[in-house]
Amino acid sequence: MAAPQFGRTTYGWAKRGIIKFGGMSVPVVGGTMSYIDLNDAVYYYAQDIDISGTHIKNTAMQKTWLASGVWLSQDFVGRTVRIPMKYDETGNGGSAQSIAQAMGQLSQAGEQYLTFDNATGLRCRFDGWSKRNVLFEDNNGYGWDTELIFQSRNPFFEDLTATTQSVGAVSGGIGGTDNNYTISYVGAAFCAPVYTITVPVGNTQAITSMAMKNITSGETLSATTPVPANQAHTVVFDSGLMTVTIDGVQQVFTGSFPMLYPAIPPPQSNSMRLTITAAGATTGITLSVSFTPLWEG
Repeated sequence: MAAPQFGRTTYGWAKRGIIKFGGMSVPVVGGTMSYIDLNDAVYYYAQDIDISGTHIKNTAMQKTWLASGVWLSQDFVGRTVRIPMKYDETGNGGSAQSIAQAMGQLSQAGEQYLTFDNATGLRCRFDGWSKRNVLFEDNNGYGWDTELIFQSRNPFFEDLTATTQSVGAVSGGIGGTDNNYTISYVGAAFCAPVYTITVPVGNTQAITSMAMKNITSGETLSATTPVPANQAHTVVFDSGLMTVTIDGVQQVFTGSFPMLYPAIPPPQSNSMRLTITAAGATTGITLSVSFTPLWEG
């Protein structure tokens, strides 16, 4: 996908901005929430978009009497999105929907994607409104001047669809066999991939350990992965959850989970390596990598 943008969609003879909320699981009851169009020109009429840019947190410490300092840390925190809004309960002369109904849908939705282009989104919860002033009243309802507020726990926008790269066949052997491959990462911020190693029943050699490395960054994760011969198993290195599992059962690991990193400007070719140690030459094992590019926005 491309970097986030403020998209527009056709509305009659004109265009209107894309602002939608939804696309993730509904709390408690389950299922995927249908997107609510927050600029549908029926009920919602967005006036502006204000996305906070204070999500970058740098910490420095002064060196005593030396007129200089040192950087201690950098982190990235959640963001606030404010959308000044006109809300028409009459539905522009159609089916009426009160502002109470509309705010209830947003407040009970839990975490959902807030998207401005139908391709990338910021995971947010509805955080309320800052005002609610009456603009007009008629027999079918009120018109309101309000401002919707959304809060994210993550700092970056993300693709709404994950990318999966099939690396293909990999092998293991005595003393460890290196399997090198590359991932071209198009995102603008580092992301946490999921590495899936599929071992077929036809593999005749027992596997004792695996190591995943991002050669570009130097991050290496080594894991004890006892996979018997002649059995089908799935080994997953999940950099986001920071777990290594065999068929869902957690395994012992050491080191750092290998992330994917961007170039400035992107894309960045991340050089990767999977090392498999086994009792002999393995057969039929495959590797795939799934990741969701992250973006400033």
